[in-house]
Amino acid sequence: MMGYEIGQSRNVMARIRRIALALPMGVPHLEEVVHGIQLYGQRQAGWNFVTSPETHSIPVSSLSGWDGDGVIAMVSAPADLGVVKRLKCPVVN
Repeated sequence: MMGYEIGQSRNVMARIRRIALALPMGVPHLEEVVHGIQLYGQRQAGWNFVTSPETHSIPVSSLSGWDGDGVIAMVSAPADLGVVKRLKCPVVN
């Protein structure tokens, strides 16, 4: 029997996917949204979230060359749009 991550459903046997969270923190409703995304990803989808340890978020501009499986971001600047367009993974804005 294959192992699974803590919080991961036993019926999710696909590999763990690395998802970058590039959302601004400190906005009360966004913190609730991020919490919901994390719960879903851990319990249902087998996602491992990549964030900054200090801020629990990473700037979109730092994703250039990201080799993960996906990105959940808030893209608000033209330069950030350019960064996510060049990524080779799915991006949800």
